[in-house]
Amino acid sequence: MRIHTRHAVLALTVAIVVFGTACSADDAAPTDTPPTDAALEANAAFTTAPEGVLDCGSVALSSGWPTTTVFLADGAGTCIIEAAADGTPAQQAYWQRDNEGGIVGSLVRVDGPSANTETSYSIDANGDLESVTASCSALDVPNTGPPSCPA
Repeated sequence: MRIHTRHAVLALTVAIVVFGTACSADDAAPTDTPPTDAALEANAAFTTAPEGVLDCGSVALSSGWPTTTVFLADGAGTCIIEAAADGTPAQQAYWQRDNEGGIVGSLVRVDGPSANTETSYSIDANGDLESVTASCSALDVPNTGPPSCPA
């Protein structure tokens, strides 16, 4: 019986390896490419708070990737949430790697009482930026994601 169990385990292991290899050969597996220096430099330039605007910082959402990437609004988002409640001009950036050498993110800005913007942006590996900005009177504050303008 022991020999049969070993053969069964071996056969199952071979089947998993062969099946897994066959399946993954056709699927485009995500890459593990961190942002390039050009993307990081463009991100830093784009997310720098202008003079007179409280800088609530920049949160790398993929920090800890691939094992731990949990965002808690009552921690990292406290500054921008309080600024929105008070109407204090402030901004905070939230970004992560796109696994192609670039960055995707959002820049949340409070311009005054009930005057907020969220700029969703992407920066490719060459440092080229594309963005779209939405305005809102109040920020949506989920428990496990960055504050944003409601969709």
